[in-house]
This record gives sequence, structure tokens and C-alpha cells, in this order.
Amino acid sequence: MENKSVLKSYLSYYVVTLVAMVVDYIGGFIDNVVGGRLLGEEAFSALSAAIPISLLFSMMGNCLLGGSILASHELGAGNTENARGYYKKTLLLTFLVSLILTALVTSFSDGICRLLCRNSSEAVIQYGRNYLIWFGPTAIPILLIFVLSGFARLDNAKTVPLISTIVVTLSDIALDVILTPAWGIRGLAAATTISYLLGLMAFLLYFVRKDRIFRLSADTGDKISTGHMLITGAPVAMNRLGHFINSAFLNYFAFTMASVAGGIVVNVRSQCMNISLAVIAGAIQAGVPSLGQYYGEQNTDCIKEISKLMVLSALIHTAILSCVCIFCRHLLPAVFGVEGGSMAADASASALACLGADLILKSVITAAMIICQVTDREKLSNVIAALETVFLVIPLELAFGMELGINGLWIGAMVSDMILVIIICCLYYRQRKGNK
Repeated sequence: MENKSVLKSYLSYYVVTLVAMVVDYIGGFIDNVVGGRLLGEEAFSALSAAIPISLLFSMMGNCLLGGSILASHELGAGNTENARGYYKKTLLLTFLVSLILTALVTSFSDGICRLLCRNSSEAVIQYGRNYLIWFGPTAIPILLIFVLSGFARLDNAKTVPLISTIVVTLSDIALDVILTPAWGIRGLAAATTISYLLGLMAFLLYFVRKDRIFRLSADTGDKISTGHMLITGAPVAMNRLGHFINSAFLNYFAFTMASVAGGIVVNVRSQCMNISLAVIAGAIQAGVPSLGQYYGEQNTDCIKEISKLMVLSALIHTAILSCVCIFCRHLLPAVFGVEGGSMAADASASALACLGADLILKSVITAAMIICQVTDREKLSNVIAALETVFLVIPLELAFGMELGINGLWIGAMVSDMILVIIICCLYYRQRKGNK
């Protein structure tokens, strides 16, 4: 009965969580498809400059997600008012951080593009600058949707993230088709911003109801520690920070090695990787609400069962995504308007083949980080994140890239993940041996 209860708890969050994770990247994916097909290869190449910015938004969202994790602990312990306190503090911090990010991206859009799109034409720089100026305000709805999704899962609001996703996706597609032909790349960015604002309305309409667990009120329990919230959310946020640094590194060197074609390859690989990792992380995050509450109850057996289920689900999703990346590697670049037979198309196919082989390693790494994060082993999770995204991968990407060219960048990333999975397995074996 206990195993069935754990499975039922996981499945009750599965669809909502998977959708909520994927929605963070759908707008960018659609923008790139429309941009590549309607505006040409230079515009599509310039859109690669938005990849590190999106990861920066995601990094801050994951850091702020620590509030919902701690709220799940409080609910498991029966402290509802403390859980509401984390909800209130998280919303206030999220809004403040999103305003700061918006100001930074819009103010420094030209410098960002000139750094990330090095060795490209002035037309590419102009495309990228115009996109970022209008994309910057997207930080506000993206971050709010991200953190509210975590609290919605705890409040058993299984349909709200799904409704928000449908609104964001459909409105983005419709607005892209309407605004891009009229305003060019600025219309492409404006469509994304407007669609996320519309998606945010679904959450706001839900949480203003008085019968919700999480609502703003004067009484918010004991004193809530902002530092504890940020530390709890730091592991996955550190992972996103690493991806942000690594993405900027890849952009810089890909443009240096192959100019516009390099930007195209980075963009094709990044869009496919982002969607894949969102699916994998969503499968794992579906177990977070239950894992957090079991941890609050100190239910060791259920903690083990839900952890196994999270890892198994991630591996199943990864197997499917890996097959798509490997066997459709020549078809996927064409989705973005990349002509077959060109240097960019061939290099993109090679990058996708490496990505397909690497996803199984990334799923193990992601599962290890999230489980450590929720069970108060933030230091270990931060070490894994730092090794995976910066200290192992960048030196290996640089070494293989200098030797093999642009394809060496993807091989270096895969070798880095192999080494890290071996380290994780050794740490897990050591822990099990110590527990016996």
C-alpha cells in the first residue's frame, strides 16, 4: 500500500509539473522557428544571444523556487502559516529580482550582443540588440509563473499550470504570426512577452481566491529566513548559472570559429537541449512536492521509493528524447529553416548526435542534484552543479574544441558528463557502504 501511495502521489503531479517545466522554453523555441523561417539565417543566428539570457532568468527562478521547497517541508510538519510566509516572501523577492533583470538586459543589449556574437556581421548584432530590448521585460512574467507553479503544485491546483501553458503557447504562436511580418524581430520578442503576461493571468486569478492555502495575509507564522530560501534554491540555480556561463562561452567560441554558421549550430543544439532538459527535469520535479513532505515527516521508506521513481521516470523520458535527437538529427535543423547540405546543417546534425548520446548522462546528474537539494544536502548538490556546468565542462570543451574545431565543443561536453556521472556513482556507493 505504501508503494502504491507513493506512485499515486507522483502521478498526481506528473502532467502539471512536466508542462510547467517545458513552458519555460516553449516561447523561445517557437520564436526561433518563426525567426529562422521568416527572417532568415542572420536573424536566427542572432537569436542565440538570447539563450544565455533565458538561462539567467531560469537560474533566478530556480533560486527563488527554494521558497516552495521550504513551504512543502512546513506543510509536511503541519505549519500552514509558516508555509504562507514563504509564499509571501517568495512573491516579493521574485517581483524585485525580475525588475532588476529587465533593466539590465534592456540597458546593456548592445554590449551583450557584441560580446556573444563576436566575429559576426553588423546585421546580426542589430538583430540581436532589437530582440533583447523587447525580450528583457519577459523576465517579470517568466519568473512569477515559475515560482507560482511550485506553490500551485503544493496547493493541489493541477490544472492551473496546464491552463497557463496553453494560453502562453497558443497566444505566442498567434502573435508571432501577426507581429513578426509587421515589426520583424522586435515583433517576435514582443509576442513572447505578451504571451507570458497572458499566461501569468491564470495564476493570478487562481491565487486571489480566499479558499487557497497560499494567500497573502498579515499573519504569516514565525519569522521567515530569506537566506534559507535562497540557499535551498541555490543548487539548481547554481546549475543554471553554470549553464549560463557555459552558454555564453559556447556562443563566443562558435561565432569565433564559424561566424554566422557557428551561431546557427549553437542555436539549433541549444533549443533541442533546452526542451529535452525541461522534459527530463519536469519528470524529476514531479516527485519534489511528495519528497519534500516525506522528508518533513522523516518517512525514510517513502523517501527512498519516491527517489527511485524520480530517477526511473527521468531515464524513460531520456531514452525517448535521445532517439529523437540521434535519428532525426538531419531533420531537426530544417524545422528552424536551416537549409540541408550547408555547413551549418551538417554541423548541427553532428551536434545533435552528440547531444542524444549525452542526455542519459545529464538525466542522472539532474536527478542527483534535485534529490540532494530537497533532502537538505545543498552543499553536495552545489558541488555537482559546479562541476557539471563550469569546472569540468569548460576546460574540456576548450581542449577538444581547439583540437577538433566546432564539433569538439560537443564532444568535450559529453566527456565532462561521463566523468561527473562516475563521480556521482562513487559518492553514492560510498554513502550506501557507510550506512550499512
